[in-house]
Amino acid sequence: MSIDAVAERAGVSKATIYRWWRSKAELALDTYRADFLQRVPAPDTGSLAGDLRPRIRATARAFASPALGPVLAALIGEAQADPAFAIAFRDRVIRPLREDSLAILKRAIARGEITENIPIEVALDMLVAPLYYRLLLRTGPLDWRLADTLVASVLAVLAPTAVRPEDV
Repeated sequence: MSIDAVAERAGVSKATIYRWWRSKAELALDTYRADFLQRVPAPDTGSLAGDLRPRIRATARAFASPALGPVLAALIGEAQADPAFAIAFRDRVIRPLREDSLAILKRAIARGEITENIPIEVALDMLVAPLYYRLLLRTGPLDWRLADTLVASVLAVLAPTAVRPEDV
């Protein structure tokens, strides 16, 4: 992807593109964001398992997509080299995704499916970190089996009778 090609395809000048995006990475970020957020639902089925399973499956499917996975990996790489881009990436992509997922966990707390003293930020990291790990290091498939295993594992940890770190 080049700014020249984007400008040509859009029928505008490069200056117009640069008025909206300060770099090719930020243009890719906004394009990625729009596509990715459409593909990953934030369901409200009335149960934690019913909400998490389709969300994590959709996330795994998006990460495995030839159209989205490599772009995400490149955006993550760019975020390591450019602190301003890292902030934009976190604010425009990661934060909205986390907020939707945290809302799912908060609804589960309100329904009594998980205890309110659970560290939900850590629980969320437990769900999605393996997806990022597999995306970046290609250690295994990103598929519905992985998604279902992650959801089942986290549900087991979040269960009201699970052993808590403070109990150990």
